[in-house]
Amino acid sequence: MRIVSWNCNGGFGRKFQLVESLAADIAVIQECGDPLHSAGSYSGWTNNFLWTGKNKHRGIGIFARPGISLERLDWDSNALELFLPCRINDDFNLLGVWTKQANSPNFAYIGQFWKYLQIHKDKIAAAKTIVCGDFNSNKRWDEWDRWWNHSDVVRELGHVDKLLTQRRAATI
Repeated sequence: MRIVSWNCNGGFGRKFQLVESLAADIAVIQECGDPLHSAGSYSGWTNNFLWTGKNKHRGIGIFARPGISLERLDWDSNALELFLPCRINDDFNLLGVWTKQANSPNFAYIGQFWKYLQIHKDKIAAAKTIVCGDFNSNKRWDEWDRWWNHSDVVRELGHVDKLLTQRRAATI
């Protein structure tokens, strides 16, 4: 299965052919408008999608080819921005991510994902999960006095992966 992620920086209705040319089975698109309310609409491009956002012009969407099952998971965002968890073909979970400043002086961008990860790490570790999107983060922006910087999130995801591996071994 081919999964692509792209921050289209708005105007996805004029750009969706670029993603289509990649022949992706699933596309995770950040900064796209709600397909049900977009001008120059790409709503006809796919009828198989999930979308979330604070306004109809910019959000995150997960788009799948026909025949691929997308089921939105009920993982509370706790007002963190922007996360779109779903189950694919009842086989694995996919967490679409577009972290934002979110008017948070302390937990902007990667801090949003760090907090989301703390809330949902057991759910993420309970099943095969792919996390992809735009994290607006890089190790070079780590600050020494934060426990939620980029490097800490990478380490935390490593711990989640170990939890999943241990759970799989226990069921064999």
